[in-house]
Amino acid sequence: MKNSKPNVIIIGAGVIGVCSAYYLQKFGAQVTVLEQNQISSGASSGNSGLIVPSHSIPLPSPEALKMGFKSIFQKQNPLYIQPKFDLKLFRWLFNFAKNCNPKNIKKVTKTCIDFSLASANEYSKLINEENLNCNFVQNGNLSLFASKEMFNQYFKKYKLLEENGISVKKMSTKEICDTYPHVKPDIAGGLFKKGDAHINPQKFVKELSKIVTSNGGEILENTKVTGFEIQSDEIVKIQTKLKDFSADHIIIAAGAWSPILSKIIGSELPIQPAKGYSITIPQDENKIDTPMMLAEARVGVNPLSDKSFRLAGTLELSGLNFSVNKKRVQKIIDSGQDYLRKEYFKHISTSKIWYGFRPLTPDGLPIIEKSSKVKNLTFASGHGVLGMTLGPITGLTVAEIITEKPTTINTKPFSLNRFN
Repeated sequence: MKNSKPNVIIIGAGVIGVCSAYYLQKFGAQVTVLEQNQISSGASSGNSGLIVPSHSIPLPSPEALKMGFKSIFQKQNPLYIQPKFDLKLFRWLFNFAKNCNPKNIKKVTKTCIDFSLASANEYSKLINEENLNCNFVQNGNLSLFASKEMFNQYFKKYKLLEENGISVKKMSTKEICDTYPHVKPDIAGGLFKKGDAHINPQKFVKELSKIVTSNGGEILENTKVTGFEIQSDEIVKIQTKLKDFSADHIIIAAGAWSPILSKIIGSELPIQPAKGYSITIPQDENKIDTPMMLAEARVGVNPLSDKSFRLAGTLELSGLNFSVNKKRVQKIIDSGQDYLRKEYFKHISTSKIWYGFRPLTPDGLPIIEKSSKVKNLTFASGHGVLGMTLGPITGLTVAEIITEKPTTINTKPFSLNRFN
């Protein structure tokens, strides 16, 4: 950029938008963030809060295909596809199916591991430098298995992680029960990934947003973008109900709402909103202090603080559907009780239920690049279930792209052109 202090507008005040604002400020930009609701009110609010490079094996797989088909008849499956006539969803599912092959899984896993390890490193640096109070702890993650069959299947699958630098330790039932008293004794075994971390996602985004505003940035809540005025292949006005804005560069980081905005300027982002739920449960003297993945149930467990822990899971492709499926919520709770001792659920009646939409691409990788149609527009969306994991490195990459600095990571795998 020719302007030594570029003026940048970011649409979306979730983890991707706020991280982008933070790093852009470090590179000398003036930033304004436009948020249709409140800071961290979308998927960055009640998600699992797990920082998991070990979760880099992509969703598209033969196993996911089978689960998706079964969900038409079994609505409580972790992955649920709502039967409806939707051409965009059909096209998305077709591309998803094309990516369910060993070659893509290996390629995407390597890319995602490199990206997520870089992000985990940025988390440590950022939180230490800014002294953020967001309950960040890097004490690993334990995957628990109810069946020997799934345990052995995942252990083979995790070899791909080990080949790419992720440490995985196999643990017996006895080792787990001796170390983690909250786990039931009838589990089949576990896999411990020591490089993973956990965080309070909403606290992180809100604390970082305070740094952005204290450094001269502006974050405008309840400011929904309704349109763009384009001249000579550049956005000259961002239209909102409040007023019009202008900037040298614009970033669409609106999560599951990004395709709605991109459509206005004639670009189609192959992103589907994937609804997920979480239940935050109070805890007292019986404390869960280890983040976990409950393998068969596809449920994450985050010890948010001394006062509560969170169960999060399910992936529902039903559009921007704002209803709460109580049966799916109950399935998450039941799954938690399948792996963890019941005394940790004695305050379930006062738990907090949340749902949000993760922006999911057909190949499991985000879209991070400058638009080929609009000169001063950059996309940063499609992170799926790894939005929190990839937040800082995405923000850094976006800032490098806009300020025309060499990027820390190879951005080619995140190009929108890969779907053409």
